[in-house]
Amino acid sequence: MSAVSLDAAQTESLGTVWPQDMLVAVGVPVSVDTAGALPEGGVRITRTWTQPLPEGMAASLAFYDTTWGGWHAVPSQVAADRRSVSAVVHHLSIWTDIVGAVTAADQAAQQAFATAGEWAFYQVGKVFDTRVAPPTCTGKPAWLTSSTFMITDKNNSLNFCVGADPKDPTRVVVKVTNNRGFAHAATITPKTAWVRNTGMDPADLADILAAAGKLNEDLSHTWSLFVPPGAILLEPGKELSFSATEAQIRALGDKTTVLTLDKPTALSFLISLLGQLVGTQIGDLADGYVVAAMAISSCSADLLKATDGGTRTKAALTCLSTIQTSLAQRVAEYLTSRGKDPAVVGKLAGSIAAKITMVLAITGPIFTTANYIGEQTVPDSARRVNLFTTTPKSTAALKWVRVDPWANGRDASAEVADPAGDPFRCHPSETLADRSDAYYCIHFDTVSDPCFLNPSDSSRLLCGGYKDQWGLIEDATVNDVNPGANDGGVGVQPAYMVHLTNGATCQRAILLGDYAPPRDGLLVAGLCMSGPYGEDGAIWWATPEATGDAYNVMGARGQTWQVVVGGGGTIETVDIAYH
Repeated sequence: MSAVSLDAAQTESLGTVWPQDMLVAVGVPVSVDTAGALPEGGVRITRTWTQPLPEGMAASLAFYDTTWGGWHAVPSQVAADRRSVSAVVHHLSIWTDIVGAVTAADQAAQQAFATAGEWAFYQVGKVFDTRVAPPTCTGKPAWLTSSTFMITDKNNSLNFCVGADPKDPTRVVVKVTNNRGFAHAATITPKTAWVRNTGMDPADLADILAAAGKLNEDLSHTWSLFVPPGAILLEPGKELSFSATEAQIRALGDKTTVLTLDKPTALSFLISLLGQLVGTQIGDLADGYVVAAMAISSCSADLLKATDGGTRTKAALTCLSTIQTSLAQRVAEYLTSRGKDPAVVGKLAGSIAAKITMVLAITGPIFTTANYIGEQTVPDSARRVNLFTTTPKSTAALKWVRVDPWANGRDASAEVADPAGDPFRCHPSETLADRSDAYYCIHFDTVSDPCFLNPSDSSRLLCGGYKDQWGLIEDATVNDVNPGANDGGVGVQPAYMVHLTNGATCQRAILLGDYAPPRDGLLVAGLCMSGPYGEDGAIWWATPEATGDAYNVMGARGQTWQVVVGGGGTIETVDIAYH
């Protein structure tokens, strides 16, 4: 064993691999060799220091990889008296030791140790951190009574604001900035008018993940743990904002939380740290995050189980033991698939793999920093925004109108339906189940509901009623007797048609097609026409049960007289109900 003089590449790798946020010291490299073959179980090599390693610092042995270039750390153990670090290795080459810490209260002791004269390289950086200005919002829409979120402070990990959308003051805007050096996964609850993120373009990130997934089957799972499906990656120092209409917020019903950010886990924290370091080196932050997720994909389960500083550090070392030099090959394949110059891919991949192994080897102290530990104790409410709306306009003046077409001689002007062969077959109405004269009638693919039976001729029925327009069915076959009470009691029967305060009329109808509801729990009830919807109409949505904020048309009358209309889920007020 003898000290060696490093060449330019070896020296560069030592000096450029480190994150600028860490105190790092690298021992004098030595060439380790033996005359005979190594035993099957490997050999233990040890580096001894002249003074104990201070608390709060981690250490590891590392070798220089001549194939890919760069120094690679290996799983190592610091002695109980903290005067040495050892590792069982299976090859001999140029080896050194590294120690690292995040600067903190014991910075003086750490720096004294690092500058004690037995180190080839050292640096002292600032605490791993990011600070950005909080977001700004002004005003608020009239329908928003209040909002709740963590009060703004320059030291908060996240800062929020709520206000009116400058381009449309009737909409609410919600913003959040990430005031830390690690990423958060953000989930927006309502449908939105727009979403903006000053970080990576989600489309570009999706393309990168698709390319990487072909090379690493575990990557997709690891990434979903970092950024769950449907969530948005809020990077360090970036801002996420969105705008929503009154209808989109009211469509949440009793739910008031509109924005939630996840608590950082050991896995998300490591991907954030490694991703930024690698992304800076590659020149593409999205690539950096993906490579970081690829590096720890084989140990994600251990990271998720980590609950304290000790288990987090152990999990990081598990990652290190599963990576070794195979990571360089995988990174090279990925960078090649991303169109990097083949002439530089090998050296770049080796440098990246080295950086990742080095940081994993001495990452333990990072998990004890005030920023990371502090985030574990922050209440979930500090990572949420809640919005509260005004009470909808009272609908106490709702007017009920009982439909009785035969009492007014409308059959004389009604359009007669031509059954073209077989007669219409009629059954008790599903829409007006409590009226004994209400039926639905079928002829091949034509369905009319409700149709009202002539009180003196059970083969004649009037169907429809929109704008007092009716269709006449003659010679119908009434198969069953409707047991409905036909008592005409207001509020007992469900309405089959409603009039809205905006001038539209919504009629119960069966609509063919695949319609996506504006929110979960709604079904197609029929069509709203006239008013703002014209003759083309807009979908009338309703709840299948007599609950929620949308008027139910399939059972007894609900308590809230509103309907949901159109693809955007606009909530409108009912002033007339026809039954």
